[in-house]
Amino acid sequence: VYYNQGMHAKALEFYQKALVIQETTLDKNHPDMAKTYNNIATVYLAKGLCDEALEFNGKSLAIKEAVLGTNHPDTATSYNNMASVFYKQGDHDKALEFYAMALDIQEHALGKNHPDTATTYDNMATVYYDQGAYDKALYFNGQCISVRESTLGPNHPDTATAYKLNALIYDGTGRKDKALEFLQKSRSSFEKSLGSDHEYTKDAEHRVNNLSNELLNPQ
Repeated sequence: VYYNQGMHAKALEFYQKALVIQETTLDKNHPDMAKTYNNIATVYLAKGLCDEALEFNGKSLAIKEAVLGTNHPDTATSYNNMASVFYKQGDHDKALEFYAMALDIQEHALGKNHPDTATTYDNMATVYYDQGAYDKALYFNGQCISVRESTLGPNHPDTATAYKLNALIYDGTGRKDKALEFLQKSRSSFEKSLGSDHEYTKDAEHRVNNLSNELLNPQ
């Protein structure tokens, strides 16, 4: 509750109290310990304390690997969490390494058309986009879009977000015509799923207008 209210210090205080009790009453590899370590890591990441987040994500991961094995979806979630911290630190290579580990598990354990797998495709596309590796970004973004269109439909906010990333990637390659196409799809999807007054819809509308003007009035 405290974490959802943005009261990170208070949330951390109670998670740490829970951890003290668990460390004295539970086995060191108990799943509840892994959950608390993960909760603490989440708070640290929200506070921008990446080193601390990595430490507690690592503790959670160690338990999951020991108890569940390295091919379990929950272990994949921890790999994703580790990757997110590395990404926030700007260590894109380490982020991609852990996202790839998560993806390997998810594709085998959950299937390529599972929403969690799609999220990892999206995460990898984002990192490659930030690196300027647009071909790889387009590939993983395309995988994400395919899954989300088939499982969520084209008019879901998560699908709209994937369209938006596709537009950004195409814009990075200089394919502004394709970028506009996917920005328009993103705007339509956000409008149908969230309404015309939602901030995401308005942002998409703004981006469409700006790019349309740019194409009509090239420098």
